[in-house]
Amino acid sequence: MSRDGGNQGADGPAGGASSGGNYGGNRNPNEKTDIGAGSNKTNQLAKEQKTKEKKFINSAKVKNPFLILKPVESVVEGFAKKGSVYSRTFFSDKVLSKKGVSYKGTKYSKTEFQNFSITKQNEIYGDYLNKRMQGGTDAYGNILSGWREDSKGNLIQTADADPVIKKNETQVETESKKIIEEENEKKNAITEEEKEENYKKIKGLKGARSMFGNAGGRGYFDPT
Repeated sequence: MSRDGGNQGADGPAGGASSGGNYGGNRNPNEKTDIGAGSNKTNQLAKEQKTKEKKFINSAKVKNPFLILKPVESVVEGFAKKGSVYSRTFFSDKVLSKKGVSYKGTKYSKTEFQNFSITKQNEIYGDYLNKRMQGGTDAYGNILSGWREDSKGNLIQTADADPVIKKNETQVETESKKIIEEENEKKNAITEEEKEENYKKIKGLKGARSMFGNAGGRGYFDPT
């Protein structure tokens, strides 16, 4: 009888390895692993979504059968041409990215929207655009006072509705461009105080390692 407590030796299961197996977490030296496979797949997916988003933004205008406005400046004809880049960019960056979009009673996130075909994307965008032109929603797709949405996603004007301001596509495009530019300016704006703070940090006049930042501290220099 063996005194090794059932240990079958270095070549058995209890020893952690065998000539023909893989025990104790030891990897077969002939086994190949692709450490970057997951990362590459994620990067490829992101690249495909970016390409698809660009294609959507630059695609032809939507032929919207529900357009309730009369043709203004050949708007209907313009639906067959490339355009509304600012409105599509705004829709993608500000609407989809922040709150998603509702279509026929169902809400979709940006990721879900990007998984649709370009045809389906244009169909959903066309619904958003029509409601915005109709005067029932704001630029972000929020339903305005005096309107409600039925179970099928159609906007219905109520009796106490505020005066409706309808827009054509050119006006919507101009509005989208203005909002994008205003938000970019606000985002990039730097106050004089922030400029001063940045200057001090660059020159080493402020921060934990600054020689002159703390009065009485090591290396502090008092010019007076």
